[in-house]
Amino acid sequence: AGERGRPNVAWCDTHPVETVDANITGQLNVAAACHARGLHATLLGSGMLYSVDPAAPDHKFKEDEAPNVKRSVYIDLRVKMEELMSYFDNVLVLRVLFPVSADLDRRGLIGKLARFERVDKVQCSVTVLDDLFPLVAGLARNRVKGVLNFTNSGTVEYAEIVNELSKVAPAGWRRPKIDADAPSRPACELDVERLAAACGQAVPDARSSVLRIIGGLGDDELGDLLPDGN
Repeated sequence: AGERGRPNVAWCDTHPVETVDANITGQLNVAAACHARGLHATLLGSGMLYSVDPAAPDHKFKEDEAPNVKRSVYIDLRVKMEELMSYFDNVLVLRVLFPVSADLDRRGLIGKLARFERVDKVQCSVTVLDDLFPLVAGLARNRVKGVLNFTNSGTVEYAEIVNELSKVAPAGWRRPKIDADAPSRPACELDVERLAAACGQAVPDARSSVLRIIGGLGDDELGDLLPDGN
């Protein structure tokens, strides 16, 4: 999948060589090695390339639209990786955006939001792993190539996720404050028509899947949200 940076993508701005090594050199090597052997390669890219246009807030961004977010090392190299992969006839790049796991893992969107002190009032596309990753095998078998927005249909709202968590979280949970005045960040809806066509089926709705996951969280998982949780 490449280098995402820790704790966030700002790390890439101060570590450009390491980011090039992972997000360009490493993925080119994988693509070339697979091409030489007649194999299909599926690479994970990023959908964090767009921000809502205030003049068209309901616009869904398609794969061939130019990025409109503030450029950075991370963004520039993700764009360059897609450009380079377009020369290969065996490579599929899946644009993942704000991955959602079926638990409260600290690197999944729900787990992150649950542990933040403040949460932006954001509405965006997400990649629900349990919904979408089972589709990868079929895409590879069919040797689908190019770039696909790899997100669920529709969007989720960060504020709603926090509100839904508050209905099931233990009493000692430190609920994040909703920050309605936070600066804008890459957040938008990605168009998934091409993904649906490539898979031959409808793409699951993001909001429905996220609410299902939150409703299915067990007491042991929710207990990790307490201050003395692991």
